[in-house]
Amino acid sequence: MAEIFLWLLALGALLGSAAFVLRRWRGEPAVADAHDMASLGEQREWFEGLQKALLILNINLRPVVFIAGTLLSSVAICSVFLALFPEHVTLAVVAGIALIPLSGLMMKDLVAWRARRFETALVDVVDLMHAATAGGAPPLLALQVAADASQGFVREAVEEVVRRLKLGASIESATNPLVQLYASEGVRLFVNTLTSRWHAGGDFEGLLAALGSILRERSAYRQRLLGQLSGARYALFFAAFFPYVLIPFFLWKEPTWLTPLTNHPLGPVFMLSALVCQVLGFLWMRRILRSDE
Repeated sequence: MAEIFLWLLALGALLGSAAFVLRRWRGEPAVADAHDMASLGEQREWFEGLQKALLILNINLRPVVFIAGTLLSSVAICSVFLALFPEHVTLAVVAGIALIPLSGLMMKDLVAWRARRFETALVDVVDLMHAATAGGAPPLLALQVAADASQGFVREAVEEVVRRLKLGASIESATNPLVQLYASEGVRLFVNTLTSRWHAGGDFEGLLAALGSILRERSAYRQRLLGQLSGARYALFFAAFFPYVLIPFFLWKEPTWLTPLTNHPLGPVFMLSALVCQVLGFLWMRRILRSDE
């Protein structure tokens, strides 16, 4: 009876987390659409969202290859569970499938982390543009100076804007990929500042000074918030990795300590309940850590 209850609990958590990932990934309510064409459009939008996430994280894989790798990892987890408990096939399948929505949540968090890093580095870009503009450089040259002084993915993003502008693209077309990849308030403010200068002119130096002040204030606020949430972050790392560090230690010191867990009929129930509690704790701590959004 306990095993059936835990199986239903794990299956419910799996379906709920999968629905949560799909709803948040699309940014729309998870409502079933009765029209086939609308459903096909949602699938294409989800596929394009995954492709954009891989591009942001600089993972040079096609979405199909990434999905295949995730499925293979899920099969590996299922195989490990079957090797330990060969008589509980259903629970092994549930444990393997649970990796798929968790992978989606982790990728979404990594994309948000990348966007925050870009916004933090954007403070230096704006300061460099302000200094170049104060020295008499035109806006396009100020962008080029900021791109040359930047590093990594920030330099690539700013250089892409400069390249599009030099090829004759409008300011909206040149900055649209930037907003699509790093969607945050700071990036939108930066793009709106460039757009207003290109169309309306005005005191570009003053606009950059005000923008830099806003971005520095946002960065300082985020640093204070991260410091206040550091305890929750360490607790999350401890809960996620420490149990799996203890298992090899127990197998090394006293291999017989884990024998009852694998041989007793309730062993799989205890292991699955521990995994469910760990996943629920991970999701709750994730919500706490994302409180700045």
